[in-house]
Amino acid sequence: VLAHLSNLSRKMQKTNVTMAALHEALQSTKTVLLTYKRKPGPMLQSFGNKMTFEGRELSGDGRSFQSSHPNLIDDLVANMENRFGHVKGGVLHATNIADFGFWPDKLNMADFGDAAVDILVGHFKPVLEDAGVQVDKVADDWTILRSKVYQQPDWLEFINKVTWCELNRRYSDECPNILQLVDLLLTLPASTAECERGFNHMKMIKSDWRSSLS
Repeated sequence: VLAHLSNLSRKMQKTNVTMAALHEALQSTKTVLLTYKRKPGPMLQSFGNKMTFEGRELSGDGRSFQSSHPNLIDDLVANMENRFGHVKGGVLHATNIADFGFWPDKLNMADFGDAAVDILVGHFKPVLEDAGVQVDKVADDWTILRSKVYQQPDWLEFINKVTWCELNRRYSDECPNILQLVDLLLTLPASTAECERGFNHMKMIKSDWRSSLS
């Protein structure tokens, strides 16, 4: 359990993680945790076979542990839902159009992102208009950009390697409005980890200076 929660925490602290990738990581972690309700994970199996921890033999009522184990999993999943449930839908989930890892194959690309673009334009309309974006053309620009990406000879390899910087260079004249919306999405941090690191460094520097002044 702790290993999966640790992996989720590390992923959430990456500087380039998107909201869509965060949602996927949350869902996969919850799925694994719920699996451990039905059967023990590898660490618990090893622990149960040895009944020792760091060389010390353990004793106690195994039935009490078995009864509390499912409750622990339920509480963990419930707390994750309460803390991150808002990532499931709405504006945060609509940001997945900016992550190429969530773009579908050609068979399912016809309407991909249309609803998400509408949600994002509705939410960020004042900001986009202040930046000079023609919000009434964003949807058409999205259709054009999506079509150009899927028209690439080897679209799968292309989508695995392309970056938004490259698409900006190629298509900024043809579909500038959707590209400005994506630029906005890419500035939205999925976590405050970088800010927290910055504040920690500031505290260490200030503490060091204060110590030297005394």
